[in-house]
Amino acid sequence: MAPRVWHISGANTGFGLELTLKALKEGDQVIAAVRSPSKVPDSLKVDGVKVLQYDLCFSQEEMNGYAEKAFAAFGRVDVLVNNAGYAYMGAIEKTE
Repeated sequence: MAPRVWHISGANTGFGLELTLKALKEGDQVIAAVRSPSKVPDSLKVDGVKVLQYDLCFSQEEMNGYAEKAFAAFGRVDVLVNNAGYAYMGAIEKTE
């Protein structure tokens, strides 16, 4: 079976990083969408990973350019994981 191509947002920390490493271990390729490329761990600086900066505040033009780069990385996307997010810990009425 040919390797799958994953697009994983938030791929440099937490669940996104663990999923990225699992995909690589399975022989798949990953487009790692990250907010801060300077914070990418060494474990993602390997063949089979294309790190791209991604920001939810991109304009439509920037988003179109990002999509072109993402598809150009490996020619396709087979699995899409929307893992970008922010954790807000605590009951909403008790936090500021």
